[in-house]
Amino acid sequence: MRLGLLAGPENDWRESLEKVQIAEELGVEFVALGEAWGKSIIPWLATIATNTSEIKIGSSILNTYSRTPAAISQEYAMLEELSEGRMILGLGSSGANVVEHFHGVPFEKPLSRIREYVEIFNTLISGEKLNYEGSFFQMSRGFQLHYNRTRNKIPVYIAAITPKSIRQTGEIADGIYPIHWPRGLFEDLRLALKEGAASSDNPNKEFTIAPFTKLTILDGSDTDDEKWLEARELIHHYVNRMGVMDSKQKLELQKQHGLKEIVKNLFLLFLMTWLKNVRSSVQPKRYVYSFKKGLTSVPMYRCCTCHRALLKNFEPG
Repeated sequence: MRLGLLAGPENDWRESLEKVQIAEELGVEFVALGEAWGKSIIPWLATIATNTSEIKIGSSILNTYSRTPAAISQEYAMLEELSEGRMILGLGSSGANVVEHFHGVPFEKPLSRIREYVEIFNTLISGEKLNYEGSFFQMSRGFQLHYNRTRNKIPVYIAAITPKSIRQTGEIADGIYPIHWPRGLFEDLRLALKEGAASSDNPNKEFTIAPFTKLTILDGSDTDDEKWLEARELIHHYVNRMGVMDSKQKLELQKQHGLKEIVKNLFLLFLMTWLKNVRSSVQPKRYVYSFKKGLTSVPMYRCCTCHRALLKNFEPG
C-alpha cells in the first residue's frame, strides 16, 4: 500500500527531520507540507531533499497568488537538483482571507489562475521557451529555465474539492489533494477526475489521489480531551475560511448557525460521522487499510503523536 505523511519542522526541525527519515526507512512514499501565513516551506523542503535519498517530497500546498509561476519554477528547479528528481509540486488557490489580508493580493478567478500556473510551470520545467498569452500572465520574450534536469516533467497535484475544480484538476494535473473528502465517495471522485482527463492530451493517464487525514490516537489517558480539541483544529481552520474571524464575522456565523456551542458541536459531529479520524490506540493500521478499500492512492497522514512506535503501526505492506 502507498502511504504519505504531512510533516513540518514544528518546534525542533532536527527532531522533525529525524521523523521524516524514519518514515523513509519504513517505506513511506511521500512527505509534504503546506504553507499558509506561517514560515516559508521551501527551506524545509530543501532540508528534507538533502537529508533523504528515496522519499518523494512536495508542497501541500503552495498558493497561486503570493509567488509568480516563474518564481515557483525557479524554486523547484533548485529543489529538483537537490533531491535528484524526487519533487512534487502541490498547488491550490488558498482562500480570500489569506490571499487578500496576508499577501495583499486580490483573490480573483482561482480556477483560471491555477490553470495558468500549471501551464507556465510545465513549460519552464520542460526547458521550452516561455511564450504565453493568458488572462493573468503574458510573456513573449522566450525565456528558458536552465538547470541540471533529471526529467522534463515534475508531477503537479492540486487541492480541489468543488466539481469544477475537480474536473479541471483531472485535465491539467497528475494528482489531487481532496482535503476532508469522505472515504465512501472516492469512486465518485475518480469518475469526476476521469471526466476532466478525457479533455486532456492524455485521457488515460495515471492519477494519484492523496487525501489529507489528521489521525489522532486516543490512549485512554488524561490527555484524550485535549486531543479531541486538537483534532477539531484542522476542520475549524477551513470552516473559518483559513483566517481569523473578526467580531462582525463571528456574529454573522452565530446568526446563521446558532450559538457558539452549537457550532462547536457541529465541528465534532463532522469529525465523528464523516471523516472518522479519531481512533483508539489499537486501530491505526486497520484505519490505514480502510483507505485502500476506498480506492485511495496515497493517503496523507498528519499525526499528532508521530514517533517511531506509531509509524511502525503504519508501515506499508
